[in-house]
Amino acid sequence: MAMAIGAMPWGQWSGCHATPISADWGNFAPRELTDRSNRLSYPYGVMINRRGRRFVDEGEDGAMFTYAKYGRAILAEPGAKAYQIFDSQVVHLLEPRYATSEPITADTLEDLVAQLDIDDKPQAIRTLQEYNAAAKHAADGFDPTRKDGLATSGLAIEKTNWAAKLENPPYYAYSATGGITFTFGGLRVDENTQVIGTDWRPIGGLFACGEMVGGLFYDNYPAGTGLVSGATFGRIAGRAAAKHSSAGRAMTGAAA
Repeated sequence: MAMAIGAMPWGQWSGCHATPISADWGNFAPRELTDRSNRLSYPYGVMINRRGRRFVDEGEDGAMFTYAKYGRAILAEPGAKAYQIFDSQVVHLLEPRYATSEPITADTLEDLVAQLDIDDKPQAIRTLQEYNAAAKHAADGFDPTRKDGLATSGLAIEKTNWAAKLENPPYYAYSATGGITFTFGGLRVDENTQVIGTDWRPIGGLFACGEMVGGLFYDNYPAGTGLVSGATFGRIAGRAAAKHSSAGRAMTGAAA
């Protein structure tokens, strides 16, 4: 609506906040689950796509610093789908939200892969075997409370933290896709959150805040910053709009 009256689009319209969520449901997660469809414990396991390959460094950082861009990465994979694979030595670390779906389980990685919706199952098995050959034993320094530097060596995409071998059965797999919360694209605003038009002039009486503001995020999003943005720019927008409204009433009164 704002763009229809000349507002300037701004920011990364091709990017988005996309949380990894379960792919067990349809196009939308059940509304009654609110945010309990999230699947954010991937740093403690391995993620593979339908081609049977890893596609991100699951251990780059804590999930709160990577989940938005990794959800987007899953969307770019075939079928917008991935599987998060864990073994029994880390399954107790999974967020309670994983309990909203049933995992696929098996006593061997081969039997686990056989049950997954993967197009290249032999490649998936090779990927997991190569990962295990390059990973470390958990006893070598695995520490879920911090970036532990327990890294693989020799893989095309290294796992740089929490790279413990998948070696303790049973094994668990959870599906994941990307749940889009908002795009990184929005409208251009000035320091008072007044919307700027395509002629680079402010549009009188039009203010924007929260996810409507473009230019704040590119490619990634640290957890909670959208809430901080909404609170910060919301207060500015509210004050600016109130001032604008008061000025308008004063002018109307003077004219009368």
